[in-house]
Amino acid sequence: MKVHPFQRRIIRAALGEAKVRATVVSIARGNGKSQLAAAIALFALLDPRDDPPEVLIVSSNEATAGIIRDNCRRMVEANPELSARVIAYKDRLVVPGSGGVLRTLPSSESALHGHAPTMLILDELWLVDERVWSACVTSAGKRPNSKVLAISTPAASREAFMWRLVQHGRAGVDPTFRLLEFAADDDCALDDERQWRKANPASAAGVLDIDGSRSVRHTTPPGRFRQLRLGQWADGDGTWV
Repeated sequence: MKVHPFQRRIIRAALGEAKVRATVVSIARGNGKSQLAAAIALFALLDPRDDPPEVLIVSSNEATAGIIRDNCRRMVEANPELSARVIAYKDRLVVPGSGGVLRTLPSSESALHGHAPTMLILDELWLVDERVWSACVTSAGKRPNSKVLAISTPAASREAFMWRLVQHGRAGVDPTFRLLEFAADDDCALDDERQWRKANPASAAGVLDIDGSRSVRHTTPPGRFRQLRLGQWADGDGTWV
């Protein structure tokens, strides 16, 4: 896997400082979130810590969490060094040498009880409420040097709990919390392709074809286009262009 500059920013934010325990990344759809999350999950699974690593991939349902887990499995299968250390079962990955385990869970408060992850990756934070977020961070908080990483597109409305976390990160008053936002300027025109590229760093890396945005520009309500393609908080403008 080639790591691009914007992905290095995310990795440094999530893993670079011991004091940072929770990181939220807000980024438009199609920027390789699942592949990067899988790489970070494998790194955490192979962490040479004194206690056995537990990596949780949490998402709204098993199918979406399974996308990241399946990316992990493919990375292991493609690399002889990894496949010699990691056993990939259908529902989890295990490192026999350390006792480490990677598993997926639905984003429900009850599902998180009883776990003490060293790394918790939360997919699509915009679908999560305050109770689930609290369960995530308190579960991870049981272990020393544990981390929570949430990667998501913005929500369709500022009523979502994710908006409160974005505001918290923008305030910059919590040294244990890090926010990274990849978004177009708030007042940009919908047709400004320079802003499309600003919001979608994977396009500069050659991972995302900007033609995809061109193809849906006039068949997507502007609020949804701003949310999903420009990484903006648009508060659900449902009118059509």
